[in-house]
Amino acid sequence: GKIDFHLNLLFSYLESEYTDEEYLVCLVSDHGVGYYGNQSVKLDRNETHTAFMIRGGEVPAAVSHELTQNIDLLPTMLHFAGLNAEAKIDGRLPAVFGNEPPRETVASEILHPGTPYLASVKDKEFDFRIESIKPVDDNGSFNLEDCELSLFQGYDYVTDVKSNYTDIVERYKKIAFALQQ
Repeated sequence: GKIDFHLNLLFSYLESEYTDEEYLVCLVSDHGVGYYGNQSVKLDRNETHTAFMIRGGEVPAAVSHELTQNIDLLPTMLHFAGLNAEAKIDGRLPAVFGNEPPRETVASEILHPGTPYLASVKDKEFDFRIESIKPVDDNGSFNLEDCELSLFQGYDYVTDVKSNYTDIVERYKKIAFALQQ
């Protein structure tokens, strides 16, 4: 469609005016394609599976299905630009490009005043979810003392399997609560 036309213009220009070593382009989305999944389930795997493409510089040709987050964009761009991050940052270079082991989990959250807070921690098999009972206040605060916990396997957002995997629930609950800090 329209985006393909404009991206083709950009890449055609870059290829005609520069060598691969002279540019670095990254395309990333802040959300996936929710209309492929169950639209009543917020932060499902379809909605949080995002594109992350990088081209130019010393970027090797590769396809990866590892778990990444948008916070991984900065260290990836710095790496391929030949720059080191001076400060500690939360993101990391994807394993396909470096020596770090792949991420085991990724986290997403919805924080909008007037709606319940929702956090999701996913791995390749499970999706742990924590949702506040009361809506987020106008100032962005919420209370998780009274909340709902659920654990779903694969793309099945009907059958809650948390009672079968209490170790995963406890581990992922700590990750979800750490998002609040």
